[in-house]
Amino acid sequence: MDVRGPGRRVRRVVSRPPLQTLTPHPAEAEERALETRLLAAVERRKAPVASAALLRAARVARGERAAAQACLAALEARGSLVRTKGNRLALPARQGLVAGRLTVNPAGFAFCRPDNGEGDDVYVPATRVRPAMHGDRVLIQVERSGRRGRAEGRVVRVVDRVV
Repeated sequence: MDVRGPGRRVRRVVSRPPLQTLTPHPAEAEERALETRLLAAVERRKAPVASAALLRAARVARGERAAAQACLAALEARGSLVRTKGNRLALPARQGLVAGRLTVNPAGFAFCRPDNGEGDDVYVPATRVRPAMHGDRVLIQVERSGRRGRAEGRVVRVVDRVV
């Protein structure tokens, strides 16, 4: 197509079809919907809940139980859910835990930057960093507020190890 531009020059413009939007695979969309249902069901409960009761609360059909169990395992591995005493599941925030990435100083102390980006970094003294290493995704138990008004905690679990 020819178009007259400024100065009456003719330039050729190629018309292109609009870019297609990427739609997720139906299986991925179903998995995300199942994750959303499970997390919403845990959020509605005030106390930690057993996995069987969680599946009932999320209204998971019998045919979806295997996929839901796999989804629960993935959520737990990612740090979105935490397994408590009695083999029950809960949200980390309700247990006083913060999921985040650990930044270790050569002197031994560390800071945990929360994954959700909310709040300040959590200071972890050198004696409470182990077994985590620099760059690991960890769950931190916030224990108290330090002298400088900064939250202080300890590493409870390494969620994802950096290689």
